[in-house]
Amino acid sequence: YYPGAEELVAGYNSDFFEPYASISHTLGPVTAKVSAAYAPKQSALDFGLGKEDNFYAALDLSAGLPSTPVSLSAHVGRNFSKSFLSSGQKYTDWSLGMTYTTAFAEDHVPSTGEYDPYMHVFLNAGGGNVLAFFELPNQPEMGSDPNTPAWVQHLALNVADEAALNAAKTHLEANGVEVLGPTYHGIFRSIYFFDLNGHRLELACNIGTPEQYAELRRVAPLMLDDWSETKTAPRHADWLHKEPGT
Repeated sequence: YYPGAEELVAGYNSDFFEPYASISHTLGPVTAKVSAAYAPKQSALDFGLGKEDNFYAALDLSAGLPSTPVSLSAHVGRNFSKSFLSSGQKYTDWSLGMTYTTAFAEDHVPSTGEYDPYMHVFLNAGGGNVLAFFELPNQPEMGSDPNTPAWVQHLALNVADEAALNAAKTHLEANGVEVLGPTYHGIFRSIYFFDLNGHRLELACNIGTPEQYAELRRVAPLMLDDWSETKTAPRHADWLHKEPGT
């Protein structure tokens, strides 16, 4: 019900009846919801053919990737009718990503009081982890540290296994993203790429054995001592980058 709409557009009937229902179920890390909305034939849905009805159904999925801080959400919906609600078209809509949860926005920085309008958005990445981004329209475009190589400045995220890593590489390359790897690091494999904002990202899957982790713990203090004295790479764990069979 939209009171006053007829005053904005003469003769416009904006009021219609549309029941909505949904059901959801959680199985392990995955939550699924099926929903549907149906508006029976009524004049408010007229798109030139008289009274029309409208039916829309959707499936929503959300899941945390095992052993990672990342969760994904997916949505696909289908409008099966040609009515005013769908601009006379049948259509399918979909989305895939993380959940946008919160936004902060001020003209003055709360901590310092300085004038610097900003938008601060938060995305739920699952596992109690949140990714936060700022947009600062009055500031120069962000750059990276010019004194640090690009390969050093990166964010690493864990994926479930090698199958997930290879699937991510295939998906990225299919969308025109240049990917390096998989690179062998002894106890994990990684791929590397740049996102649309120029940030270098690493996706990694663990492949190490208990014996390897124990050996790395044993030599870690020895390696730090050697590095502190010589600033040359210690060789205690050079096996990490020697892939078996090469």
